[in-house]
Parts: sequence; structure tokens; C-alpha cells
Amino acid sequence: MQDFFEPDAEKIHYKELAKRVDYFKGKEQGVSAMCDLMENFLAKREAKALEEGRVEGRVEGRAEGRVEEQLRSIKILMQKMNMTAQAAMDMMEIDKATQSHYLARLSVL
Repeated sequence: MQDFFEPDAEKIHYKELAKRVDYFKGKEQGVSAMCDLMENFLAKREAKALEEGRVEGRVEGRAEGRVEEQLRSIKILMQKMNMTAQAAMDMMEIDKATQSHYLARLSVL
């Protein structure tokens, strides 16, 4: 187990491991190969993170779009049917927890 924490290949007891450590840390070709591996690894992680961010952004955007559409419908009911915001939300069957959120958004608009 100690060999895995040893940075110096000459002090490693397990010879196969010592050879690989020497190659990847001591030889120019090995260092270059390790750099390429790490760059590829980081590029893949970055691409995955970007895609996850895009997916999350689309989900949030759709949710916000639904909220905006409901707020628009509430305002239309208030104007055309001469209703209060509360009555319009009751008519639209919006749950009470969401109503307080929408009332706050309507007062800002």
C-alpha cells in the first residue's frame, strides 16, 4: 500500500508499479501521454457539465414559462372579468401555496 503514495519510482518495492511510475513521471514520452490523458479527461468532464447545465437551464426555462403564462391568464381574468387576483386563481384552481407566490409576483408587475 505504501508504494501507491511514493512519488519516487526507485523507492517503490513492486517493480511493475515502479516501471509505470518511472515512465509516467520520469520519461518525457510518459509525461506527455499523462498530460494528453488528463486533457481528454477534463474535456469530457467539461462537455458533460455543459450538457447538464443546458438540460437544467431548459427545465428551469420551461417552468418559468409556465409561471409567466399563468400570471398572464390571471391578469386577463382580472381585466376582462373584473375579478380579483384571488378569485382568478381560485377559478384556475391554483393551489394555495402557489397563490401566495403568484400574488407576490403580481404586485411587482
